Amino acid sequence: MNVAEILQNLTHSMCYVFGRTTNAVSLCAPAYYADLVCGRARCYLERVTEDDEEENSGPPSVKVHENLENDMFYI
Repeated sequence: MNVAEILQNLTHSMCYVFGRTTNAVSLCAPAYYADLVCGRARCYLERVTEDDEEENSGPPSVKVHENLENDMFYI
């Protein structure tokens, strides 16, 4: 088996490990998860970036609940 076949089999297998379905998805799971994270982050940060555009104060700062400050949370 050559490198191209190994890569193809790995990519194909990763289409079956997406956690939201028991079927195959059209993208491999890491790409699908990255797309979901980017979409959620865009919605989450939309309000912050609108506020920062008015102030021009550098990178956006996100305020989270004090119980979540030291923990990872799902956006």
